[in-house]
Amino acid sequence: MDEEFMKRCTDCVYFFASPFTCKKGVKCEYRHSDTARLNPRDCWYWLSGTCSNLSCRFRHPPLDVHNEVSTEAAAPLPNHSTVPATKTTVRCSFANSDTRVSLIFSH
Repeated sequence: MDEEFMKRCTDCVYFFASPFTCKKGVKCEYRHSDTARLNPRDCWYWLSGTCSNLSCRFRHPPLDVHNEVSTEAAAPLPNHSTVPATKTTVRCSFANSDTRVSLIFSH
């Protein structure tokens, strides 16, 4: 698929936030699909690069979001061995029985 057609098949992130957020309307170079906006599922074919259906009922998120590695994800994790922590047991309000969950709080 050429770049212009790929853009036309990619969902408009402003339209997905709200149909009234995208100020370009019908002149927008991205896809405005009410059906896809209300559907929480991404199109598997789109994610694999093979969906070219402008009326696809599934979401077509921007593909560059999936290909880029954020600097936050690539950064090394901090060493928490020097941070004192306390462990507290609390009742889980979502469990069916009196299940307790251990939480670790850093000071």
